[in-house]
Amino acid sequence: MIQARKYIFTLIVVGFAFAALAMPAHAAPRGGDVVLPPSFGYSHAKARRGAKPALYAQKKISPAKAKSIARKKMPNAKYNDISLRGNRYKVRMIRKKDGAIVDIIIDASSGRVLN
Repeated sequence: MIQARKYIFTLIVVGFAFAALAMPAHAAPRGGDVVLPPSFGYSHAKARRGAKPALYAQKKISPAKAKSIARKKMPNAKYNDISLRGNRYKVRMIRKKDGAIVDIIIDASSGRVLN
């Protein structure tokens, strides 16, 4: 049993050694260089200074934009409150005709009205 474990361990170590030798020379970073894959809107010079990459998929609309979208959705209502929860804005409006409170849910990344 112990001999089988040693054999398996040796196979794993030898496998890692061959994998390291098979790696192309350009894939390993040299001399403290920052090796990053190319991406849109990302500066490698900024990465060396410690800047975080810009994540375009996570851009959010502003609360003012969400408020204007809600006003277009309900023109006969008065704005009351806005809150951001996760990736959604919840805009609270008060209808003028009956005073009912209506919540409008807006996707923060696309600006679509979800309800």
